[in-house]
Amino acid sequence: MARNIFISYKYKDNQVAPFLANQLSGVESIARNYVDKLQKYLKEEDHINLGEKDGESLEDFTDDTIKTKLKDKVRQSSITIVLISKGMKENGKPENEQWIPWRFLTH
Repeated sequence: MARNIFISYKYKDNQVAPFLANQLSGVESIARNYVDKLQKYLKEEDHINLGEKDGESLEDFTDDTIKTKLKDKVRQSSITIVLISKGMKENGKPENEQWIPWRFLTH
């Protein structure tokens, strides 16, 4: 039976270790690069990806809409992976307004 996997990360966080291919081509490395790499290793017959596909961005939605969409995905997941990166926490923002705490600690 396939497992439902949700990967939580900050899409455009560029405070990550660079991928060699990105360095050679002059493209900035972001957290999404790690998700793409991880998803290549997850066989479709064994895993169902509940996260966004590359290019699918929720950033144009309100925080409440994003929260609702992500809450449903997290609740459906049998495996949740959280990628922690240096830029994940936004300086100057209260803890309760950070993405990770309200995504996982308030459910």
